[in-house]
Amino acid sequence: MSETLEYRNGALFDAAGAPAQWPRLALLGDPVAHSASPRMHDAALRVAKLDGHYQAVRVAPAQLESAAASAFAAGVTGLNLTIPHKVSILRCVERASEEVTRIGAANTLLRLNNGWAAHNTDARGFAMALQALVGRDLDAAVTDVHIIGAGGAARAVAAAIRSISISSRLRFLVRRPESVLWASEFGATVEPLDGARVETATLVVQATPLGLDPNDPSPLPHAEFAPGAVAMDLVYASGATAVLRQAAAARCRYEGGARMLVAQGALSFTMWFGGQSPLAQMAEAIGFDW
Repeated sequence: MSETLEYRNGALFDAAGAPAQWPRLALLGDPVAHSASPRMHDAALRVAKLDGHYQAVRVAPAQLESAAASAFAAGVTGLNLTIPHKVSILRCVERASEEVTRIGAANTLLRLNNGWAAHNTDARGFAMALQALVGRDLDAAVTDVHIIGAGGAARAVAAAIRSISISSRLRFLVRRPESVLWASEFGATVEPLDGARVETATLVVQATPLGLDPNDPSPLPHAEFAPGAVAMDLVYASGATAVLRQAAAARCRYEGGARMLVAQGALSFTMWFGGQSPLAQMAEAIGFDW
């Protein structure tokens, strides 16, 4: 049951516009029709022999607070958040973990008796994916990190990098540098994305929605990657995104977002139900070999 639902005007609807019931687990975002999370978590529920389903729910920003309250009232066990709700969801929760407070964004909500508790599994999921990609070269990979974007995912990446290295050089490349007032909390600098250069970067992380559409251009159309650098795109596309094609041309190690998706999802599943998540089966469900 992977049909995308929509929450609007205080109610939940299926694709045909008929009233729908909240599933046991849900992803709130806009857009969400592309999400592989339902396949991944439904596989985990089957392996764990747990009832219920996981479905993606399209929620416009103005509807977020109402949707979170509706899901809680309906008895939903847990929620995931994706673009553009990872920061704004914090006004809808009863409690936030220390990690969420540090990052300033949440991707996982856990049901409490009196409301939602906000958690973030993105940072640890990214760290797991980076470690798997670079292995023993982890320290070298994070000496000079450029993060494209300033949303919740970008903040989680910065937190992960700081958990690995306090001394690494960290930069956010964004369209509106004046809006990223929180960068100093990560010991980071902010530079305009337009005309940004990444020749010195040992790690480039693309953390915007660019790439969801295969025809999306690279956010760094004229940038050159240093040979030996590492590039990661948090978008999980069927093929390499534009920025990863640039990295491949420069003979860099590179990877899309599927491994991070599985890692953060497995951490969320454990948070909701305890025990060890069926990580390999979750990866297999989205066509990824962990």
